[in-house]
This record gives sequence, C-alpha cells and structure tokens, in this order.
Amino acid sequence: MAGGRVRVRGIGLGAMGMPGIDRDGGDLLLIWAALHFELPAPGASRPLVACADQPPPSPAPRWYGESGLSSALWEAPIAYERTTTEVHVRADACAPAGKTCTERAVGARVGSCIQEAVVFGERRWTRLREISRPLPFDRVPLVWERAFGGSSVVDPRVIETRNPIGAGIYASAEEAVGQPLPQIEHPRQRITGVGDRPPPVGFLPRGTGWEPRVRFAGTYDEAWAETRCPLWPRDFDERFFLAAPPALVATRRFVGGEPVALVGMDPRGDLAFALPSARVIAEVGFRGRSEIRELELDIVSIDVIAGKLSLIFRETVPAHRQLETHVETVVRLG
Repeated sequence: MAGGRVRVRGIGLGAMGMPGIDRDGGDLLLIWAALHFELPAPGASRPLVACADQPPPSPAPRWYGESGLSSALWEAPIAYERTTTEVHVRADACAPAGKTCTERAVGARVGSCIQEAVVFGERRWTRLREISRPLPFDRVPLVWERAFGGSSVVDPRVIETRNPIGAGIYASAEEAVGQPLPQIEHPRQRITGVGDRPPPVGFLPRGTGWEPRVRFAGTYDEAWAETRCPLWPRDFDERFFLAAPPALVATRRFVGGEPVALVGMDPRGDLAFALPSARVIAEVGFRGRSEIRELELDIVSIDVIAGKLSLIFRETVPAHRQLETHVETVVRLG
C-alpha cells in the first residue's frame, strides 16, 4: 500500500492492510485483523485460550492441493463488503478413537449456521447399478473433492457446476460401473441412483467460478474489456464475496458468545464452546486527518486439524485519491 502500513499494537492481534476498489472504481483502504485461539479438548468447559502466535490474515490464497484446482482453505482477502459473518471449517470426518467405521454423521453449528453431512467409506457403482458396501475408514477429509460433483469423462458437457472438483457425476449408468460415489452427502438427500443430482455438501469456501456464486461476479464481456476493465462490472453484486456454503452464512453478523458445536470431527469426541467476544479498533491516519474505525467480524475460521479458531475482522475505509496520503493505521483491541 503506497505511503502507509498497518501496525499492530496490543496483545494477541495480527493485522494487515491493502488497497482495494469499490464497484464504482473508488479507492479503498481494506483493514484486516485476526485473533487466533486454541480449540478446547472434547468435554472441556474452560474459556478459549489465545494462541501464542498471532499472525495477520494471509494476503494470498491457500489450497488443499493444487492451486486453483482443489478446495480453497483460504481466499485472498479482496472482499470490500460482506453483509454478515460466514463460517469456514477445515476438518476430517473421524471414527471414534481406536476404531473404524463405514458411515459417520458430522456437523458444524455456529450460532444460526448449521451444516450437516453423512460421510461414507469408499463406495462404487456395481454392474447391477447398485451401490457397493462402504469400506471402513478412520478419517475422511471434509473437502469438496469428496462431495458430489465433478464431470463426466466420456461427455465433458455433463458437469456439476456447483462443485466441478467433486466426484460422482456420470453421463450414463454404463460410465458409472466400477466408479466411485461421493463420500460426503446430505443426510436427507442421499444418492440412490446414478442419475441423482443432490446439492454438494461442504464446509470450506466455494470456488469463485462455481454456481451459484459466479452469477454474482458480473459480466466480463467485450464491452466490459473496452469500457470498464480493470474495474468491477456494472452488474457486479457484492454477494459474490460470500464464499461459504449457504448453510454457513449467518442470518446476522456475529458479535461473540455464539455457541459452537462440532460433531464427528475429532476421534476423542465432540467439541463445544462459545465464540470469544472481542472489539477491534483501527486508528486510521492520513496526512492532516485521522479517524477511529471499529472492525466487523467477517469470517469465523475453524481448523479442527490444526486445533485453532480464527476470528477474521475487516473494515473498509473510503479513500478515493487519498491512499498516497495514508501514513499509518494502528489496530488494537478495544
């Protein structure tokens, strides 16, 4: 960011800043902050403990596998507007400790957000168009690659646009013989036939080019290239920035204290706790003026595998033709 930086002052807080543009081309100063906490052990009732390390949100995306072709674990923080809080959960479906299972119910509840799934061991379609018995498993990653989706090998026109990196869509019963079914399904919309097209179920951000999210991205045609590029299209809709599955988008912005329950994601048992409450303040300084801004909770990121909860806060400061005069932003706990 030209002429400025973001500095953290206070205990247990990471922050960063970056320039942005709104839909009309106005310059913006995007302020991001993160608070990280250790997840409690199953059955623990103590308040969450802040992590010793408090890094800022990453400016770059992170992926489960190959960049751009696998599940996104984190998107680049370019969103200048979110109307509410969304939830991302990175986890495995886990059999009870020391055991295996062939089917496991999993779920995440955070405040008003509830996402449920049933996870199976590996299954395949038989020549009789029946589903084979699931194989035992101890862990299955809860990633979009294991949910319903993908594309047909014999007919590329047959593609699940809601999850093009998934598994289980076939152009015909003949193509499906010996091929895998998705391992992650909705408990009330289970696959029974090759032609079924259930909604993909996941806990991580959806791809920017997936339906229905891509509909909000706007129209990038020749007219846009000639008259708008590199601005957002005129028909761009900020709902594009909501990356989580609909079930993990809150009905109203979280403020802290919301109950959290994670089922089937830890071999030791289920996790339950409340979101910590925090007030995050930014002191934004430009040459000749300064202002105080309060950041809003944009993303609740739960990484069960790493044992960490991250609260991601954002504030957007209009700064059209003023970014060069930005001196310093100090982010602190209020």
